[in-house]
Amino acid sequence: LSIETVEEKIKAMIEGSGLGNHDVLWPMRVALTGLPASPNPFEVAWALNLGLGKAEIIERLDSALAFLQS
Repeated sequence: LSIETVEEKIKAMIEGSGLGNHDVLWPMRVALTGLPASPNPFEVAWALNLGLGKAEIIERLDSALAFLQS
């Protein structure tokens, strides 16, 4: 999976959800890194997928969603 493919898939999900990039990308960056500033979320997701796998990305995003919903 390339960074470009990750970006295309995430942007398609955003468009399909009716949300804007600003609604998803910054929170995604924080959820994946735990930091308010980092490389763009597409690069972070790509690197995490290579190093830790898709399951880790999903776990981090799920944890952030659970925190926001509590």
